[in-house]
Amino acid sequence: MTNSLNKHASKHSQAVVPWMASEEVDTIEAMLRPHWHVLEYGSGGSTVWFARRVKRVTSIEHDRGWVRRAASLPANVDLRLVPPQWKLQRRFGPAEPGQFASYVAAADDIAPQFVLIDGRARVACAQRWAGKAIVVLHDSNRPRYRSLSLQTLRGSLALVRA
Repeated sequence: MTNSLNKHASKHSQAVVPWMASEEVDTIEAMLRPHWHVLEYGSGGSTVWFARRVKRVTSIEHDRGWVRRAASLPANVDLRLVPPQWKLQRRFGPAEPGQFASYVAAADDIAPQFVLIDGRARVACAQRWAGKAIVVLHDSNRPRYRSLSLQTLRGSLALVRA
């Protein structure tokens, strides 16, 4: 994946890109409209990348350390720290039911046109926004996402159907 990321960065002459394959980034870019409000679950390179392409970005993040490192973001970004209800047993393991309830609901006050799910509680996030916006799930090939109605876009990106 590193080679793909580096190719994308040099292709677009930008240092900050989403942490995904070049063809996945290109697919998302083709879907976006400049006047849109984008919601993303899981912040990172994609946050700044989206901010350069759309009117507004709301990013929901559970990791306090990551939010501290992302202190200087563009003015059109609303980064919201929403930690889990209780401590994670494993940093990257599956969450327990209800552990990310506040995280999933943290953007209920907005009406985004596009939602990228690349953070925690992905099934719950997808179910919350399916039918309300264009919802794209990253790493959709994982077995735990089989309960969702998905249409593969490219690579591990999938459109979530209501």
